[in-house]
Amino acid sequence: MSIPFWKIIVYGLFIGVTVSSSILFIFRLVPITKDLMISILYLYPAVGGITAYVTYKKINSNPIKRQRTETPKKQKLENKQNQIPKRKEIKIEDYKEKMERIKELKRTSLIIKGLIETKKHLEELKKESNSILDDAVKIMDKKAMQVNKNYLRTN
Repeated sequence: MSIPFWKIIVYGLFIGVTVSSSILFIFRLVPITKDLMISILYLYPAVGGITAYVTYKKINSNPIKRQRTETPKKQKLENKQNQIPKRKEIKIEDYKEKMERIKELKRTSLIIKGLIETKKHLEELKKESNSILDDAVKIMDKKAMQVNKNYLRTN
């Protein structure tokens, strides 16, 4: 976005008029002729306009070297707001459903923990019963061997 050409010229003329009036104010203390005063009044606005025109052409001829334009504060705020991720608005019903799901998951996790403990207890009972059965089988084998020895002696 560049400044229109006519605005540049007007700004240059304003600058020239300001400079010429300040010079005339200074020269008021020193006597000058009427022709010099008129030339000062017309010369500085012309120089200001020409300077503004040359500056305008240089700025627009080199688009890479263009001056940055200051963005308004409102636009900066909008840009910052666009960069910040917006939170999703959660409806109360959705929140309640999610809380109920979390409660159900907690219940199922407690049930699963209880089942795992029960499984461990059952494995311990299974080991104990297997050891009891092994002892019983050993005792029965000993008795069977004694019976066989007694039977074989009698023959």
